[in-house]
Amino acid sequence: MPDTPFIDRIVLSQIKDSGFTWRGNLSLSRFTRLQHEIHADQPSDDLWVSVDLVAGVSGLFWLTLRVRGELRLTCQRCLEGLIYPLSIDNRVAVLSSERLVELMDESDDYVLVAEIEAPEQTEAATVDLFQVIEDECLLAVPASPKHDDCAAAKTQAGDIEQLKPDNPFAQLSQLKK
Repeated sequence: MPDTPFIDRIVLSQIKDSGFTWRGNLSLSRFTRLQHEIHADQPSDDLWVSVDLVAGVSGLFWLTLRVRGELRLTCQRCLEGLIYPLSIDNRVAVLSSERLVELMDESDDYVLVAEIEAPEQTEAATVDLFQVIEDECLLAVPASPKHDDCAAAKTQAGDIEQLKPDNPFAQLSQLKK
């Protein structure tokens, strides 16, 4: 069965009864913000993505997101490429208005979607599904990726001279005399 096309923006009112499910591959080249984290010689692999968006109670929607793939990041020690296995399994509440934030537990992750045209109607609320996926990928990437056994961490440019710190009270002892 061929992949169905990915739908970037979902109008929440259109899926409140049936939900939305999509599984397939997304080209890494589509992720423009994630491209800034990728090492220069990254092959254009795809990321496997699984999305389930279902309506909950009181206008809440729940997004179950799974992403698998490999990213070639830049090691911050040696500046060479390193393979980072990307594995995301998240459940995120999608809120159509700010009033729904009160229904969330402190431990729940949520996304507040922009409301279009009618601020008080959930019928107008849409979620940019692609942006949520890219946000989750960016959050999963380490801030400072490093090889576990990086050669640059083991090399030293020369001997480190041990300096004895100046005693801040040395001048006071001279005043005593």
